Amino acid sequence: MISNPAPQSRSSRRDGNHMALDNIRERLKATYGEAASLTSETVGGQYYVAIRLPVSGTAS
Repeated sequence: MISNPAPQSRSSRRDGNHMALDNIRERLKATYGEAASLTSETVGGQYYVAIRLPVSGTAS
């Protein structure tokens, strides 16, 4: 999970169309199926993005 401060005012920035996040979600789904995910949210003035990936193999 990573986080950044959320913008104070949305009026001074473009909201965009969120295409980058959608593209990443689609690539994760194509590669890992339902075992991977990307979620994002704004909570308490922080913007969070979490990426979940499956782990395979053994730790060394």
